[in-house]
Amino acid sequence: MLPDYFTYHSVYVRQGVGDFDGMSYIYAGIYKGFIQPTGGGQQYKQGKGGEQAEFVFYTELRTPVDYGHKIVDKEGNSVMMLYTDQPQGISGTKHHKEIACSRFQ
Repeated sequence: MLPDYFTYHSVYVRQGVGDFDGMSYIYAGIYKGFIQPTGGGQQYKQGKGGEQAEFVFYTELRTPVDYGHKIVDKEGNSVMMLYTDQPQGISGTKHHKEIACSRFQ
């Protein structure tokens, strides 16, 4: 089952969203999930456009999701959240979220 692959990740909420504001993050907590490379080069569909989704973060429903939030694994690797297509869980099953992510530019 998918949750068998979950490990712990730190999630940081993005602060300072204006064009000239400095970007900072506030620690949101530790959430279970796992990060996997995408297949077929998914494109970011909303907002700024042209951003490449390189990873998918499979995670619990309670994990906060918004564009620009940061996910850090236990090795210190980080990715940026882009979007989730089904925030209430895959196919409405309330089982898990799949969050498209990219490397920080």
